[in-house]
Formats: sequence, C-alpha cells, structure tokens
Amino acid sequence: MSNPRGRGGYRPWFNRGGGAGRAVGFKSKPVMTKSADENSEEFDINDGSFKIQREKNCPYDEWKLYFPTQKFTESQKIAKIIIDMRKHFKTFAHWYDYDVIAETSALHLKMDRLIDDKELDSNWPSWYHDFLNDPVNTLTAVGLAMHSVVSEFLKQKGESMKFYKRIFVRPIGWQPVTRLQNIENAAGKLVCTSGVVKSVGIIEVHPKYICFQCTACSASLCVEQKSLDHITMPSSCIKGCDAKTNFITMMSSPFTVISPKQKLQMREISYQKDDNEVLLEVELTEDQVGSVSAGYQVLITGVLIYTSNITEAHQARNYKPHFQCHSIVCQQGMNFEMYKQIQNNVVPNIVYELENEQNIFKLLIQSFCKNIYGREEAKAAILLALLSGNELIQSRRSDSHVLLLGNPGTGKSNLLLQAAEISPRGVFVSGPMSTVAGLTVNVTGEGNVEAGALALSDNGDCCIDELDKSGSIQKILLEAMEQQEISIAKCSVLTTLAARCSVLASANPINSIYDQSKTVIQNVKFEPQLLSRFDLIVPFVENVQTNNSHFINFMMRQSKDKASTSNLETGFFDSTTNASQSSHRIKIDPQENIKTLSTKELKDYIEFVKHTFRPKLSSEAKEELRTFCKEHAILIKGNDELSSWGIGRFVESMIRLTLSRARAEMSEEATLEHAQDVIWLYKYNSVDIYNEYYQDAGNMNNSNPFGTIKRKTNTNVKALSKPKQMKAFLEYLEEKSEEEDRKEFTTKELKAFASEIGIKDFDDIITRLNYEGAILKTANGYRIPNM
Repeated sequence: MSNPRGRGGYRPWFNRGGGAGRAVGFKSKPVMTKSADENSEEFDINDGSFKIQREKNCPYDEWKLYFPTQKFTESQKIAKIIIDMRKHFKTFAHWYDYDVIAETSALHLKMDRLIDDKELDSNWPSWYHDFLNDPVNTLTAVGLAMHSVVSEFLKQKGESMKFYKRIFVRPIGWQPVTRLQNIENAAGKLVCTSGVVKSVGIIEVHPKYICFQCTACSASLCVEQKSLDHITMPSSCIKGCDAKTNFITMMSSPFTVISPKQKLQMREISYQKDDNEVLLEVELTEDQVGSVSAGYQVLITGVLIYTSNITEAHQARNYKPHFQCHSIVCQQGMNFEMYKQIQNNVVPNIVYELENEQNIFKLLIQSFCKNIYGREEAKAAILLALLSGNELIQSRRSDSHVLLLGNPGTGKSNLLLQAAEISPRGVFVSGPMSTVAGLTVNVTGEGNVEAGALALSDNGDCCIDELDKSGSIQKILLEAMEQQEISIAKCSVLTTLAARCSVLASANPINSIYDQSKTVIQNVKFEPQLLSRFDLIVPFVENVQTNNSHFINFMMRQSKDKASTSNLETGFFDSTTNASQSSHRIKIDPQENIKTLSTKELKDYIEFVKHTFRPKLSSEAKEELRTFCKEHAILIKGNDELSSWGIGRFVESMIRLTLSRARAEMSEEATLEHAQDVIWLYKYNSVDIYNEYYQDAGNMNNSNPFGTIKRKTNTNVKALSKPKQMKAFLEYLEEKSEEEDRKEFTTKELKAFASEIGIKDFDDIITRLNYEGAILKTANGYRIPNM
C-alpha cells in the first residue's frame, strides 16, 4: 500500500517515533545548470545578474536556449543544419531584416526562398525531408542559426547588450495544403491546412521553463514545467551541496520561459452546419497570440500531436489530436498568390474550357440550380452577388445583397441552398430557427468567443431563409450589411468581428400572397432601412406574358443536356428590345443544345474569378450608369418611401453589380454591355415598384420592359395609417374618374367608394383631402381638380 503524500509509513509500536512526515512538493530533476566543471566554462551576461552554462566545444552561446536537454556535438545533424542556414542567411541578407527579427523575435521563413538557393540545395539536399519528418528540431536549428547571425549583426552595430531572446521560425508557403479531414494521417509531420476559426479562447500565460538559484551554493538550474496547476521545484542541487529546499526563482533569467498561449477551434469550410463536422484544436503561442478572431479564414502550418487526458488513475488513456501552430496567415482579402497556394498551384480545368466561350454568364445561369425551371432573372441576381466581394471596390462595401420575395413554394429555398453550396465560403441558416447569438457571435462563460453564421461567412455568402419570420435578427443585419462588421459588448468581452459577406435572403409576403397592387415595402414586414441595403430585390411574380409551354419538354431533356455550346447567343440582356425577346434569350429553348456545368465546376470557376479578377469601369460604362442614376433619382423624387433610401447607396449598388457582371466573363474591364445588362436586370425586377413612374418618363432610353401595366389600388386599407388611407382613397378615386370619364362625384358616391376599400372614418378623410386641395367641394359634392 502506497503512503499518502505528506505522511510517514506504518511502523510497529516499538519502532515508532519522530512525527508526521514532511510534506513533499512537486520536484523534478533540473535540465541544466550554470555550475562549472571540466567540460564547461562560465561567462557573465553584461547585467551581471546571473551566469549561464556553455560547453567548451559549443561555438553558440545560445545553444541552451534552443536545446536545453541536448549536448552539442559537431558530428550531429543539427550542427550541420545550423552551418548551412547561417550561410544562407548571410548570402541572402537582403531578404531578411535583422532589426525587425530581433525586435519581434520571429523569423517569417518563406519556403520558396530555400528552393531558390541552389547552394543550400546542394549542401543540404534533404532539407524538405527534414522539415517534413523532423519539424521541431529542424525549425529550432534554423532559429538558432538566425539567432547567431542577428547577434553578430547587433555586435557590429555596437550593441553592448547580448541578444538572449529566442527567435521562433514561422514557415510560410509550405506545400502541399492538406484538407482538414485528412490531417490526422500526418501526425508528427509538418503540415499546412486551411479552415475557418469557429471559436477563440482567452489568452493564458503558462511557464515552460523556470530558472532557480540555490541559496546554499548560488548555483543556477532550470526545471521544465510540465503541469499547469503548480510550479515544479528542483528535487536537489546538482552542484554537490546536497541542498533539497530553499531555491529562489529567477524570473528575470532568459532561461525562464513564460509563454502566452491561446487555443482556438478550426472547422472545415462547408456550406451548412453538419453534426459530424471536423473540428481541430489549435494552440497559438508567442507573437501569434491575438492575431486572429472568430470567423477568420486562416492558413496554418504546424505539427499535429496527440495528448492524453487522464482524470483518474484507473481510467484508460484517451488521446486526442492537438495542433501546435508554427505559423498562421489570415486570408482576409486573399490575393491570387494566396489562392494559388491553397489550390496547390493548380488552376481548375473549367477555366481553360471557358476561355473561348462567348457567353459565359448565360452558361452560368443555365448551370445554376438546374432543378428549378425558369427564374433566370433570380438566378442572374444571385450569381452577381456570389461574384461580388473580395475588394471589388476599394475603401467601399464590395459585397452585394439580394432579397428573394415571393409566395411559398416558388423555389426560393432551393435557390439559396444551391447558392450556399457553390459559394467558396457559404453558410445556410433558417431564419425562424436562428437566434441573434447564432447569427452573430456567442460568448461563453469562460470568455470564449464563438463565431455565428455572419462571421463564419466572412469573405463569402450568408444565405438566410425566411428572414421575414425572424424579427429579432433583422435589426442586427443593419450593421452587418452596411459596415460589414459585428460589434459585441457582453460578458466582459468587447470586440468587433469582420462580416464582409453577401447576404442572400428570402421572404414571404404578408399573408403569404404577393399583392401586386402594393409596393414591395407594403408586401413585406421589413423596415425601409433594411430593404434599402439590398442591391437587388427580386419579386417572384408571375407575369401574363411568361410562356411556360415548354416546361414538360425541359424536364424530359434535363438529363440529356450534354451537347455542344456553339448555339449560345452572344447577348444576354438587350435594353432596346421588349420583355418577351429578352426573356427568350436567357430561357432554355427546346431547339437549343446547351451544355451545363456541374456543381463542382461552377464552384471552382466562381472561386477562381472572384480571387483573380478585379475589373474597372470603362468610360462608356461610367456614362451609362451616370445617366441611369440621374433618371432614377428623378423618378423616385416624389415617392416618400423610395426617396428615403438615398441615391448614393443606389449608385454604389449599380457599380458593384456592373463589376460583378464583368468578373463573370473573366474581364478586366466593365464595358458598356455589362452596364446595360445590369440596368435591364434592375428594371426587370423593379417593374412592380416603378411602373407608375415609367408612364411619365418618356425621355428614358430604356422604357419599362413590360410596357404599360395598370397598377391596381389596394382594396383593403383599414390596417394602414391615416396618410396612407388618404393616398389609397385618392388613387381609387382617380381610377373611378378615368373609368367613368368624369371629375365630379356626389358625397354619397364618395362614401360608397370609401366603404369599398375599407375606410371607416370617411368624414375625416374627406375633410383632410379638401383642406389639402386634393379634392374641391362643389354644390352637389366634390370634384377632382385638373392636374
């Protein structure tokens, strides 16, 4: 039976004595000492506070900072690595800023520079193999090589203080990039992987090594700290004084290593939440701490190890993966070079196949959500939103937002699901099932910050289904959609997370039926401030001119569309033609053989062009947009609901959509045709909003694509406010006047009209309209003045 800690063992009565055993602390054998013997020499650090040990045959003063438990021998492989890397650092000194390295204690080592050094490859041909299979010792040796070079550089500058701060090597550009779900097969090796930061823990400070001084002989010794709950003391002094207690901690010693640590969880980039998603626990140290936030897409390089977590002695060992990060790169505003590294320098084959295609955008539309027949205008709007972002406009919001509005069962949810699937970084959520914390950020009791849907879709797309059924999350979208960030201040956590994403939302109209006699604002339960942030609002309204006669033939031919693409038309939208002709050019014709892309090909193409092309507006496109925006400002000037949105936000929306249209064609310049396509698309989806204004806009080059459509007056206004009831009654009265071709009505007739549309307070409405001059009182009733 083992003795309890702090007590003596059992002894018989005739041999008892003494007292209770002395409490024994946690002790460990020191890993190094400064005491001198026949194999070591002593030298003082300039501040004279303590002495450290250096072996006589070791040419590096900093050896014990990097390899505290190893002895130096000239024949070991580490010594050769240090010599080769010292020569590399001195030969290519223009690549490395020694002052910055000394200040930050970090060496950002680009792996392609080692490839360019032919002499290093000749002297050290196995460098890639050593980095891959023995990353810890290799990176430590490279850090020691840079440390010795920096020390010589500082000595030449006249620095009196020796440099005793360890340099950590941060490898950049390690190939290949391994998927997160396959990383467990590379345990113990240097590996690079990409993912999204799901949660970030608090910053903790833990000692790794602590230097102690013996009070009896003044010897200094260093002990490795393996436990986070207590300090491990030396078991005895190894100089020979036999002291077992009374050791003084030397916190100012360079051998006392106290490292800040931060843990985070990283997940695979996926389009919707999965219960079986792969999560990886990553540990950041030193200068990496605090470099990322929840929702960041990162590229990390490090070593995967397995640690055991045993709570009780009788439990079996349970090992779990733990990733020690050596370098981390945030992919915010990812450029083409970073994209190539993630793709392992492989350009998707679909890019080469579409280089000579004359109408790529139409091909993308027909390939998007092929199980939904028609809806080409909605598909075009979604694709433009998917192609936006990634610094499309400098110093401005680059992401476009789209709202799908229509009756239930019209395919809105399927379109959003497909959009999240082909997005390079898409998240799909359901509005009624989402909370504010689930959409923005969740702060746990320990202070861990867990990213929500908007933060996880940073530099991507967030698809929210049935947004109208979640009133709590509509207010938080105002900041996320315009400022592209989320501000959090709760549980002693004050932070701001990036949310640079396109919001693709769907909503059902009031009473689940779209009323064409109302505007979009009157059909949904959204505030005008939220609606104004959407670049395109796509109402799913069936038009009488829509021809669905080929629906059955299309469904029968859907699985056989593998033919050539030579029959695609060169134009997509033509603002000079009527709606039926434009619709015919973008809808599938039974006589037209169109090859569609697979989901993977569509996703690869969108990711490639989004991270590669940043087009600019041509002079013709600028003039076209300028003219249209001026005409748009005139049209909405008299509308209280639409004029409050602001013309400046509308201009930026048109610019974003035009640049996205050019990006779809792999073009570096947005042409006049691209601007005209976007203008036509905006008019097509806004016809129910602006129809009454198009009738008075005879000077517009691009008239209403549907011709003159008479708007019906709302026939039930009892739930509206008094000013809106007055407006609805006046519109209804003007319709009756036009139908009967007369301007004067009796009071009895006006009262009947008011009853038909649900107005109860007839006398007050008539009095206000007469006071404002909208109707004039006559001897027999009231008349409508000539306008």
